[in-house]
Amino acid sequence: MEANLPTDLLHWLAALLPIALLLLLLVGFRWKSTEAGPVGLFAAIIISLLLFRTPIETLTVAVGKGIWGSIFILYVIWPALLLYVVADRAGKRLVNPALAGSFKRLAESGPRQGFYEGETASRICRTLGSRGSPLQEEDLESFKARWVEPISADYQATPLTSSPQTLRV
Repeated sequence: MEANLPTDLLHWLAALLPIALLLLLLVGFRWKSTEAGPVGLFAAIIISLLLFRTPIETLTVAVGKGIWGSIFILYVIWPALLLYVVADRAGKRLVNPALAGSFKRLAESGPRQGFYEGETASRICRTLGSRGSPLQEEDLESFKARWVEPISADYQATPLTSSPQTLRV
């Protein structure tokens, strides 16, 4: 099957018309892309049907391929937008008075009074209890940290190190 595509200036300009229309709508009239995109697509479909005499089957496949291709473009755009939002928020000051109070109590009273006993322990148990945890303030108060030697082994010429089980049930 031989394709006779017109290559004169009029057809080239007509092929560029949907892109020019998109730019005009987006930049000139400040339309949202969700508004300008369908208008550009409709213009491209009309031009391809009327001026280029594109068969409807070919047009349908082309639109399908365009949608399919845009999915993979979104796989690149969405993580980039996520990174932008994370980086943007990283520059902002985190304000968490409850966490600041916990750190202050920990710094002033040390780990035993600042975490395992007192107000912080009470808040931890209250919050976890409201979510179904059986942890009680007495559990935190009776906790005793102890120093243990790490265990290690080699696996496929790679040294592995971990702490042994430290909690007694």
